[in-house]
Amino acid sequence: MLVMLFCISGIAQNTLAEGFFRVQNMASGRFFYVRDCTGEISTLGADVGALELWLGQENTITDPACVMYFQKHGSQWNIQSQATGLYEVISHYMTISTYNGGYVVYDSGQYLYDITRDNTTPRGSIGAKTDNEMKGYTSYKKWNILPINSSDDSYFGLKPTVNAGGLYYTTFYADFAFTPKTENTKVWYVSNIDKEYGIAVIRQLDGTISRSHPVIIQSTSPDPSDNRVDLTTAAGSLASDNKLTGVFFSNGDRSFVKHPGNPACVEFDPQTMRVLGKNAEGKLAFIDNPDNLVETEIDPGTGIWRTAKVIPHNQAYLKVDSDCPASLQVMTEPEYLEYIATGISSVVRNDTKAVYDLQGLPVSTKERGRIYIVNGRKYLNR
Repeated sequence: MLVMLFCISGIAQNTLAEGFFRVQNMASGRFFYVRDCTGEISTLGADVGALELWLGQENTITDPACVMYFQKHGSQWNIQSQATGLYEVISHYMTISTYNGGYVVYDSGQYLYDITRDNTTPRGSIGAKTDNEMKGYTSYKKWNILPINSSDDSYFGLKPTVNAGGLYYTTFYADFAFTPKTENTKVWYVSNIDKEYGIAVIRQLDGTISRSHPVIIQSTSPDPSDNRVDLTTAAGSLASDNKLTGVFFSNGDRSFVKHPGNPACVEFDPQTMRVLGKNAEGKLAFIDNPDNLVETEIDPGTGIWRTAKVIPHNQAYLKVDSDCPASLQVMTEPEYLEYIATGISSVVRNDTKAVYDLQGLPVSTKERGRIYIVNGRKYLNR
């Protein structure tokens, strides 16, 4: 579970409206991130290891972990992010109050502080403290609230991770619905996995994309400013045949704390997972040896820490059978249907089956651009 308690500055309590915001400590300048949904609650003196504070406004532009949705309940509030929220953790809503130009949230005399008490250390720590415990540093209990607006510098933008064929791609998974601002940003999902041909078939989604729906983003630019999206609470498009699986967190530090359905991190398994990247020919594919994984120390519950590679937070992967090819080239449905109709695959095979030429003679070395027969089917070696 997760504690999300903070104060808000810049907007009077009676004008604060529901919406999407980033939260920044007024004294330290650090931004608030939700890194997993685990923790223990008794009072505000809680395990808040799921929450992090970081300097750097530029990093907030593309990170869903610092997008907070403020939802009003009577005169109180629930604050939601990364598929969890304040009410879901402590089973009651909080009252937000003004304090010396900022806002505070407190319980039983304890306030949520940036207890690092400086504005230079990149990462800060969150703690629930009394004013007496933080004597001389009470300014660190005040926070700014910053509305997210796609029309100015507070925008949210999508950051590609793969460049293939002159276009830019990333997988994306967030706890908010969104609508791309321009036609240059397209959204896809994987509708089918063809193990025999080594293909991941994709289908386009239009309009608003549903929250918690893993997708592939395609763009003509690597710059997040060119890939802005409008955040919304609308229902959005949701594909029932989506083969992608999303990940909210990649927090190895919290891997020992189990939370079914929304783990602190997901370790990559090359036998049963494929991640977006490029194949040997430089084409977009889901592969078993990606270079964009997160390397971290994890404790899978054994009490023994080890180095592991995990799926990056707020991205997606494909679950596959153990006999799946190492590489699944990405094709749109029309591309996939076209080569199925011709009976000739344009995808390089990744298997050890016998290969024959068109005369039925065994082949030990395949030449690029030649058609071969594998397991009774024709393949174009690219």
